[in-house]
Amino acid sequence: MNSSQQLTNRQRTNKRASRRGFTLLEMMLVVLIMGILGTVAVFSARGVLNASRRNTTVTSMRAMVSAVNLYNGRYGDYPMTLDLLTQGSTPLMDKISKDGWQREYQYFYPGSSNDPKFPFDLYSSGPSAATTDDDISLQNMDNQ
Repeated sequence: MNSSQQLTNRQRTNKRASRRGFTLLEMMLVVLIMGILGTVAVFSARGVLNASRRNTTVTSMRAMVSAVNLYNGRYGDYPMTLDLLTQGSTPLMDKISKDGWQREYQYFYPGSSNDPKFPFDLYSSGPSAATTDDDISLQNMDNQ
């Protein structure tokens, strides 16, 4: 083999070796796609988590409404606080749970509405932790 053939063999070997890895553009494209997929996954998970918290809150509120109505049947009046549901020799609830966002429920008796169907107010401030449209209350919990 002469020296010119050796040179071309080396050039071919070097060319093949440089083509074995990914180019910078290919790597950047892969990172970009992974970032987009990660962002979509995070936002999807956030929506599912929020819906789950809302369902937990509504279920817990229904249990409390039942206990408050049982209290009314037993004592002839509604409790002034939710803590009364856990007291006495035969409590109606073991404990007062928190809403799906781990905040205390708001309970007021007498309620703010003049509707006899809602003699007390029970609501969760929802994900915002403030009085806004996302609150879950007796009046709107069936629509949640």
